[in-house]
Amino acid sequence: MLSGAQQGMDLLARCLIDPGDAVIMDRPGYLGAIQSFRAAGAKLVGWDLARADSDELEDLLVRYRPKLIYTNPTFNNPTGTTLPIRARREVLSLAQRYRVPIVEDATYRDLYFTDAPPPSLRELDDHNIVIYLNSFSKVMAPGLRLGWIAAAPSIVDQIAIIKQRLDPHTPNLVQFAVARLMRQGAFDAHLRTIRAEHAKRCTQMVATLQRLMPPGAIRFARPQGGLYLWCRLGPGLSATALHDRALAAGVTFVPGPAFYPDPAGDSEIRLCFTSVVPSTLEESVRRLARCIGEVRLTA
Repeated sequence: MLSGAQQGMDLLARCLIDPGDAVIMDRPGYLGAIQSFRAAGAKLVGWDLARADSDELEDLLVRYRPKLIYTNPTFNNPTGTTLPIRARREVLSLAQRYRVPIVEDATYRDLYFTDAPPPSLRELDDHNIVIYLNSFSKVMAPGLRLGWIAAAPSIVDQIAIIKQRLDPHTPNLVQFAVARLMRQGAFDAHLRTIRAEHAKRCTQMVATLQRLMPPGAIRFARPQGGLYLWCRLGPGLSATALHDRALAAGVTFVPGPAFYPDPAGDSEIRLCFTSVVPSTLEESVRRLARCIGEVRLTA
C-alpha cells in the first residue's frame, strides 16, 4: 500500500529512472507525474493521448529509447480523454515489442458517469509489463492518502525497499477503515452515489458555461467521467493572463502550461466541475466570463 498514488509515482521515478533517461508521457498530462519524473532527471517526451497515433508512438520509441511510458488512459487528467480499447492494445503491442514498461495511472478509472470504461492496460497485459497505480483519494476524500501498486514482483520488491527508507508504513488506521468499508459494501454504494453526483455537476457546469460565456470564448467536449473539464480558449486569450485576473476575482482554475512537458498550453485551462458547490456555480461562471471579457479588452 502507498500513501496515495502520487507517492507511487515518486517511488517509481526513484526506482526506474536515472538522470538523462527519456520518459514518454501523455501530452498534456498529469502535472504530478511531470514533477516526479523531472525531479528524477528524466527527459520528458509528450505523446498526444487524444489522437492516439500508434505510428507516432512507435517513432518516439525508436527515436528516444525511453525508460518507460507513463499514461493516465481513463478519464485523463487534465483532458478527460479515455483511450479506446483498440488503441490500448496497440500501445501494449508496441511496449512489448520494444520492451518498455508502462506505468498506468488508473486514479480516475472508477469515476465513470454511466458506462464503465474499457479494460485497463493491466487487465489486457499478457507480458507483465504494466505497472498499475490507483488510489482511494479521488474516490473517497482527497485527504485520505491511500493508494496501491500492482507490478512484477521484482519492481514491487525494489519499491518496498525505497519506501521503507522514506515512509516505514502507510497509516494502519486508514487501511483498516477502508477495508471495513469495502467488506460492508459501503464503498460500492459510495461509488454509485458520487458517480451520479459528478454526472449532475458536470451537466450543470457545461450548461452554465454554454449559457453565460461570451461567444467564441471557450470550447470543450463533455467527458464521460473523471473530475475535469478541459477547455480551449478563443483567439487572443492567454490562460496565464486569465488566471491572474480570475484569482483577483475570487475564481481559480489550472492554466494549461502546467500539464505540458514542453512550452505549450497557454490557450487551454482545466476546470474542476466536482469541486464547485452547485449553489455557487452560476456566480463562479459569471465571474470567469467577466474576466474573459476584461482580458480580451486588454489583449
